[in-house]
Amino acid sequence: MVVSSSTLQSYDAPLDRIRLHREGDSRVIVLTEGAPDRTVLRKLLPSHVQIFPLGTRPVVLDVLRTVLAEGLGPAVAVVDRDFDEAVQIQINGGMPVVPYDNADLESALWATPILEESLAVIGNLNKISAFGGAEKIRSFIDSLLLPLQRLRAANTAQSLGLRFDTIDLRRRIKPGKLTLNIEGLCDSLHSRGGNVSRADLIRIARSYDCPCEPIYGLPLFRGKDRLSALGIVMKRRLGDLSHKEAEAENISRIFYAASRPELLEDCNWVVGLLALVASQDC
Repeated sequence: MVVSSSTLQSYDAPLDRIRLHREGDSRVIVLTEGAPDRTVLRKLLPSHVQIFPLGTRPVVLDVLRTVLAEGLGPAVAVVDRDFDEAVQIQINGGMPVVPYDNADLESALWATPILEESLAVIGNLNKISAFGGAEKIRSFIDSLLLPLQRLRAANTAQSLGLRFDTIDLRRRIKPGKLTLNIEGLCDSLHSRGGNVSRADLIRIARSYDCPCEPIYGLPLFRGKDRLSALGIVMKRRLGDLSHKEAEAENISRIFYAASRPELLEDCNWVVGLLALVASQDC
């Protein structure tokens, strides 16, 4: 098999940084995916713990295996669970891996008081209160997005070949009652390829059993979908956001900034991470 130079670089560069770090520090390190992960983790971990963002989950897990095999540990990985079993397989095999609660970092933050903190920044508090508050917003958006999450889960489990990268929720959530246009969503996915019929896509969107995360038994949701839908709801009904302010990337930054330790300390993933880091720290 021919390995591309870009793939080699994705492994070699972080390993070189870790080897260099090990020349002067033998304490536990944390490997994670991206800059947002590092932003949140930095607030939670002891200051001496070095955090290495490596880009993607497969790279994080591969680098972790190499680090431990080469005696460059102790090391812990913090990664998205996503919609597959890859992380659970690593945990079952004894690897020091901590997945976020639910599918990813953003969904882990969604279930905490960080949502309430963020709503105070992006929404109209009078409108939010009249709507039913943060808990009503959570349940409303999750109900709105469940068909999309069913499609994501089935795509992973059944290798349907669906392309979600060009899906713009602003075009799929109907104005007025703010409902998801399921048939329009399925039409859009079907037009971009995949090995599934339009009728089967609609059936999946309406009735597929979403996988659940093992701790709380809640359906897995892609966090960026939640934040994108939140921006839409804030712009159209519960706030006064501009088009740019309502984008998922902007909402994400507000969530990361609001991620204070006291708002996360009871989360299962945080408790597990701190315990694992403490057990391996020199």
